Amino acid sequence: MFDITELIKRIVKYLIEGLMVSIAAFAIPKRSLNLEEIALIALTAAATFAILDTYIPSMGVT
Repeated sequence: MFDITELIKRIVKYLIEGLMVSIAAFAIPKRSLNLEEIALIALTAAATFAILDTYIPSMGVT
């Protein structure tokens, strides 16, 4: 069954990771990206983190 606290914890974790990637995507490039591109990069990163965390959960621990 679903553990609602674990679900909320993971959602917050992936949102924070996506936010950090979006800040990096905004700050690092010489030519500024538009907000749509930054949002796509952030969503892709958050989805990637979620998939990796699902299939390889011990990778983040070591």
